[in-house]
Amino acid sequence: MKNLFFSLLVLLISSCSINDKSEIINSKSLSPEIGISNRISSLLQNSGLPTSTFEKKEWLKNHTWADAEKMSYTFKVKEKNLSASDLDMYNSEVSRLILSDFNLLNSQNKSDLDKINSYGALYFKSGGNDVKVLFQVLKKAKQHNLWNEKKINEATWYTNKMLDLKVEKYNKLLDMHQETIKEKPYLKKLLEADDAGLKLLLKDYKAIKPELSNFKVQEPLSKDDFMK
Repeated sequence: MKNLFFSLLVLLISSCSINDKSEIINSKSLSPEIGISNRISSLLQNSGLPTSTFEKKEWLKNHTWADAEKMSYTFKVKEKNLSASDLDMYNSEVSRLILSDFNLLNSQNKSDLDKINSYGALYFKSGGNDVKVLFQVLKKAKQHNLWNEKKINEATWYTNKMLDLKVEKYNKLLDMHQETIKEKPYLKKLLEADDAGLKLLLKDYKAIKPELSNFKVQEPLSKDDFMK
């Protein structure tokens, strides 16, 4: 059962493309699965939420994370026949938007801790793959005792696995870029720009890894049992 859950995790990172695009805005060489990315964007747009970096900044001039929460709830009630995969994709991206882009994680209001708790757990359970957001949620949950030991340990396991998968993926991309530059020198500037973004992410991940080593790890028994 554990091997099955890890297989689902590997599948997850290969299919979740929108967070890769948000982490490295101009990285065309990541070649995201366009169909999945477009589907997530379509779901967000249909619920009235922004998708691009520019749209998010404009949206925040007149809205807060609480508005996003209301719009998301209304959309899910209206679209109650969404497939399980669509619902996971939508929940993952909306949770990330609310926690990170719309600044819920940075709230200093104690009254917001319940929301950080619920959206943080939802981000993990729906397959969130932005390592920095996962780690920020994990630290907040531990700092404020939002989750029990089992959830903290499982979230640590998940964050570790996602970090390792991302590091492996981005290192492979860097190697591929070098090979491509040898074959197609005219792509050098484009790929080196991508490489700069990848290397910054890898630097961030390298800083996160030692902190994660101070947390206990517990592999979930199954996908259904994860973060319960």
